[in-house]
Amino acid sequence: MASLAALIETFATPPAIHNALRKRAARKAKGARRAPQSFEHVVSDAHAVFAALTALSHGGRCWMICADARAQERLFPVLQLWLPEALFFPDAPLSLAEGVLPDPEAGAERLSTLENLKAKPQGAECIVLTRGALTSLVPNPEALRKKEVRIGRGQSVHRETLIKSLEELGYEVVPRVTERGHIAVRGGILDFFGFQHRRPVRLELFGDEVESIRAFDLDAQTSVETLEECAFMGADAADSNLVPLSELVGRDDRVIFTDAFRHEEEAFTEPDE
Repeated sequence: MASLAALIETFATPPAIHNALRKRAARKAKGARRAPQSFEHVVSDAHAVFAALTALSHGGRCWMICADARAQERLFPVLQLWLPEALFFPDAPLSLAEGVLPDPEAGAERLSTLENLKAKPQGAECIVLTRGALTSLVPNPEALRKKEVRIGRGQSVHRETLIKSLEELGYEVVPRVTERGHIAVRGGILDFFGFQHRRPVRLELFGDEVESIRAFDLDAQTSVETLEECAFMGADAADSNLVPLSELVGRDDRVIFTDAFRHEEEAFTEPDE
């Protein structure tokens, strides 16, 4: 069976597609942010393949902006077939004043993606979001870094001090972890469910040394991934140091609108010198 890389290379071979992928958006001035582009004259069923081709040809961070949540949810699962590490950035939760409780899964997914923005992408990275999410307010990733508790394998930690630090961030000690914000302690085994984590994390201590860090399935209680490190954010992480998400788009990032509407250029206006 052909590898995904080989299939994508085959898709990129026709001259029209090859030239389109190599074409660089015009810059307003040296050092200016790349101008947004769009999938004009591309049928919606082909958006996922073109998103993968664009991300892989760029080799850095790409923002795929969909018209609405329905288009985003249609694009993302197909894109994952080509780019398994693609990231889904949900719309901002509805206000409590509207009578709807925020979705904790969506909130955790937003924080998890923002956590990725703190580091320069290693290879192709694709974030799928909506126009509304692009202009929504989000916590500044650098501010999140200053408030988080980060633990690495082989690190020396004092169990009680660690637990106290997390309690000050809004975590609660319980007999068994069942939801975000919970900590469970069984001797040298500590289970945590971070507010930004998709899965809970289990730390195993040998004395004061972190011997292993593993993400585990909440229902089966079995390990699903070995980690080198993990970070824990506070309960108020989503509400502090807010900035428009568009301000986090880097100068070298590529911005693609998946439909041919008029670009919201004001979201990417360069500040006056």
